[in-house]
Amino acid sequence: MKKFRSYIAGILTGALLFSLPVVADSVKEMIEVYFNTVTVTVDGKKVEADNILYNGRTYVPLRAISEITGKTVDWDDATKTADIHDTYGVTYSGEVVGNVGGKEITKEQLDTYVSIVKVENVDKNLDESALLEKAKEKIAYDVALENYAKGIGLKINKQFEDEYAAYMQYMSTQYPQFTQILQMVGYTEKSYKQVWQSDYLTQMVIGDAPASFMATEEEMKAYYDTNKEEFKYDGLKAKHILISTKDENGNPLTDEKQAELKKVVDEIYNQIKNGADFDALMNEFGEDPGVESNPDGYVFTKGDMVKEFEDTAYALEIGQVSEPVLSDYGYHIIKLVDKIEYLPYDMAKETILTELSLKKVEDVINMLVPSLNVNWN
Repeated sequence: MKKFRSYIAGILTGALLFSLPVVADSVKEMIEVYFNTVTVTVDGKKVEADNILYNGRTYVPLRAISEITGKTVDWDDATKTADIHDTYGVTYSGEVVGNVGGKEITKEQLDTYVSIVKVENVDKNLDESALLEKAKEKIAYDVALENYAKGIGLKINKQFEDEYAAYMQYMSTQYPQFTQILQMVGYTEKSYKQVWQSDYLTQMVIGDAPASFMATEEEMKAYYDTNKEEFKYDGLKAKHILISTKDENGNPLTDEKQAELKKVVDEIYNQIKNGADFDALMNEFGEDPGVESNPDGYVFTKGDMVKEFEDTAYALEIGQVSEPVLSDYGYHIIKLVDKIEYLPYDMAKETILTELSLKKVEDVINMLVPSLNVNWN
């Protein structure tokens, strides 16, 4: 670029043009500088922004350099502070294939979203054209979500990175093949993190304005009543008297002591057969600490309980009491209280709250999507 001289009024290190902080009590002065006399590169990549030369020193835009090095610059106008930090969340690079709401979309990002919608629509057998269209729609939605969140001061931050890393570490510890499982399902490393990121940002939006997005008790009950079939539940409600066969350290008792306990258990069962009150005996002899918070019985479905307990409970009729059955926890005497056709509202409530709150956010964001300027190459 042709060299030329210019006079600038302002503080060199505080010029807003170069995204540098302004010091409120600074003294303005006239300075003589040269524009673009130096070509600046970072790791071989040219800085495509104006630079100035003053007193033998070259000054370049803070934001331009930071972004090339993979950093993000946030400007707080209230405190006149520039915060340089790592870029949090999923980042994409490569060939630009479109622009959505002023945000450049790369082929890597588009491919990532295709993998996401492929997983989400695995049962629909969509062709590549349909998957691509859905991926573009999902990108537009997420851009609108990010814009909305940014407008209320929210963004993906270090806390997200820490929580995601902790989650992945936990899952990998619990399930050593977790990464391979994700791949088998159809997720890539970036697509799974992108799903997590979008959900995380949505929860931040809900948490920022719970009065606007949190479903009310009345809304949740109405949803439960209207959509009862969603909560079909092959479940049971049962009470039990547990006599533990482990010592205070969790170690199995000797065979001799277990034999003695069996006599106690049989005596309790005989009392019930002869008309004794089940609840009274449960409160007197039962050793399950969970009974205190579930005095009316546990509600469960297949797969929730240990096999011996479950098999016995599902073989009972309402009101019937089982003979003692042994599991790893000890001896159980089980009474079937009820058969549950629908998941109780109190147990469905959390799921309904999540679903309705997400729906409220989606309604707001979907209204913003049409206003985005969208261009695909």
